[in-house]
Amino acid sequence: MGLSLVTSSFRKWNNMRLFSSTKDNKFNKIVNIMGLKFKFKDKNKYYYSKIKKLIAAYYKEIKEQQIKEDEKQNIQSNMLSGLSTIVNEIYQINSVAQKFYQNSFEQSFLKPFIQYMKHPDFNEKYLKLISNLPEEDVFTINNIIRRIQIVTAYPNNANINIYNTEEQKQRKNLFDNFFNKILKVNDELYVYGKYKLPVNHFEPCVFYYKHGMETLKNTDRIRQQNIIDAGGFIGDSALVLSSYTEKKIYSFEAIPANLQKMQKTIELNSLSNVIPVNKALYSKKTELEFNICDSASSSVKLETIPEGEKVKVQAIALDEFVKEHNLDVGLIKVDLEGAEQEFLQGALNTIKEQKPTLLFSIYHKPEDFFEIKPILESLNLGYKFRIYNPVDFAIEIETLLIAEIY
Repeated sequence: MGLSLVTSSFRKWNNMRLFSSTKDNKFNKIVNIMGLKFKFKDKNKYYYSKIKKLIAAYYKEIKEQQIKEDEKQNIQSNMLSGLSTIVNEIYQINSVAQKFYQNSFEQSFLKPFIQYMKHPDFNEKYLKLISNLPEEDVFTINNIIRRIQIVTAYPNNANINIYNTEEQKQRKNLFDNFFNKILKVNDELYVYGKYKLPVNHFEPCVFYYKHGMETLKNTDRIRQQNIIDAGGFIGDSALVLSSYTEKKIYSFEAIPANLQKMQKTIELNSLSNVIPVNKALYSKKTELEFNICDSASSSVKLETIPEGEKVKVQAIALDEFVKEHNLDVGLIKVDLEGAEQEFLQGALNTIKEQKPTLLFSIYHKPEDFFEIKPILESLNLGYKFRIYNPVDFAIEIETLLIAEIY
């Protein structure tokens, strides 16, 4: 695989007049043409350095015009063989990345789960969560819990294989059919298929898995109703959800910088049915202090998220907003970085009266994971519940509780 890739790449280099390029341009073009994608950031410098040294040695040997053509061919052949070895190493490492669990960021989310599972009433919490769920969803929950136990038991978990064969295939498909299809046009325009963003923030859960929308039993009832996007961020979810309704999407985002990007997303995609709302959704009308994190997401006193710049924002209850604007709501998507239960308290009337389809992120805190479903179930509204855990590079991050009436 490596030699054929390198050989074909070498032809492209010649066609592009690579050998008349500057030294830095030569290297950048070679890396880009070969399509080398490093999944391990700490390996970048090591392999980039190896490739640079190999190419530098090649140019040092052939820069003298007196070299005969057959000698030049031998030198090229040696270089291609060396590049082939490096490329094969990279592919092997990328294969390992698809096989083993590698997610240091998620560790901060998992530790509170272990503590929560030590509570005296955990058995009761667990049994309430799995009650009335489809069997495959019980397996999903059990898988998440088992994997949390495994990776937290081994601090250095770089070589723990927690994925079955089918999951490894799906993870590889993410590289092939998602990440490798994201195009950077320039610093202000990134494209994946028909979707355009002002920053490179294409998340698989949103653009590849579409928040589980393709798994819903009845999307027809949503088409003639409004959608609430609680936690709008840069408008990425609203962009995907916009095709599921002929009415409006009200996308709530309290952070000014995120709201500006959302407005740019709306402009880039010519979205006529997305309405940005510069407020947070909470249990009541109040003022909140948010932490602005490096990822540009926000949280309200969420211990698992590192603190960053703080900003005060205005918050309202969804019930108040729906009543004021007389909205008919068909779907509510909730991803509020740990404030999901507070949001729920301010949305109970809307849920009771209109019974919209619900997409709740339940991964930020163990309390959300185990308790939001029993809270909704206790309302006796006729909802059927499912747990949706898309296959990516995490254990429980992006896990959704789907509540639907059909």
